Amino acid sequence: MSKGVSIPFLTGNPKGRERDANSWNKWLRQSSSMRERALGFLREGSILDEANGARTFDAIRLGSKRGEGRYFHLAGISKWMAISNRGMSVS
Repeated sequence: MSKGVSIPFLTGNPKGRERDANSWNKWLRQSSSMRERALGFLREGSILDEANGARTFDAIRLGSKRGEGRYFHLAGISKWMAISNRGMSVS
């Protein structure tokens, strides 16, 4: 399998280093702002409750659960659902 092109300022992998096969796990584990943003979007779209979300993202931070791109896919869908619901509300 090819490693692909590494763009350091996008991937965080400088030339010559092995590319992390699961960048989402690394980014979510290391970045509190990414965890907070994903959790906020999931909460906003009513996909994940606060307590369950906090446990999930804390487990990712501690390394006992793997972070995956699906969390951000769900977060994106959740954000669109929240925007859609706001547009449909009747004042």
